[in-house]
Amino acid sequence: DHWVPSQVLKQTGPVSYKCELPGGHVVRCHRDQILNRSTPSIPSTPIKTFSPVISDESAVSPMVQDRVDKPNGVDVPSKLATPVRRTARV
Repeated sequence: DHWVPSQVLKQTGPVSYKCELPGGHVVRCHRDQILNRSTPSIPSTPIKTFSPVISDESAVSPMVQDRVDKPNGVDVPSKLATPVRRTARV
């Protein structure tokens, strides 16, 4: 039960592949002998992030504050109007 990381070079049949081992040795492997592994993907371009900084709460306009407190003008109830139904089966 010893697994060696390798790279699949090409498919040589319906269930067989040529794989290159770390030392450069090329072997033929059955599909059952190959496991998928994930490698961390490194983006070619850096990901830009944006974090707005507000120095004090008075900088937020009243219109924005109203939208934050009441989304779309709808009051959100704090508790459900009807209780959650549970199954009676045992």
